[in-house]
Amino acid sequence: MGAFFLDMSNPFPSGASGIFHGGPGDGGHVGNQWYEAFGMDFGAPVGIEVVAVFDAKVTDFKHPAPAPGVFGDQIWMRAANATLDPNDPGGVGIFYTHLQADSSVSIGASIARGSVIGTISSGTPSHLHFALAERRGGTNFGVNLYSAFKAGINTATVMTVRFPQDGNPPTIL
Repeated sequence: MGAFFLDMSNPFPSGASGIFHGGPGDGGHVGNQWYEAFGMDFGAPVGIEVVAVFDAKVTDFKHPAPAPGVFGDQIWMRAANATLDPNDPGGVGIFYTHLQADSSVSIGASIARGSVIGTISSGTPSHLHFALAERRGGTNFGVNLYSAFKAGINTATVMTVRFPQDGNPPTIL
């Protein structure tokens, strides 16, 4: 399988607020689930819009009851150009939480890059938890965009991520 490329932007229309709580492997981002281990936290005031960072399909959506450490809706999406094997669902997945989902978000919905998927909900402190990974051959490869977003990339800035499909990690071009 050859490399593929995915254009993406910041999850905040005007860029992150400048408050950063840690990227993959930092700030409590550990765990057995890819959406924990590869997580990135970007501070934002309650009510700020969150947008889809690339064209994707919603694969799971949860509106969990409030519990310790759980603040707001949870949205899992998969890149529109990802190849899916029913025996090993692969491709690029993204996870968003600590938000109030927009009414357009439902399982199976196709969401275009830049479309509003929700607003930041209350949390301590208020922030967006965001994780990105590629699943290939039963293994998850995290994509660390923390530094790029921290540098001020906004939704008007499109960055391309290359997924080599050869055992090497994804890279930002």
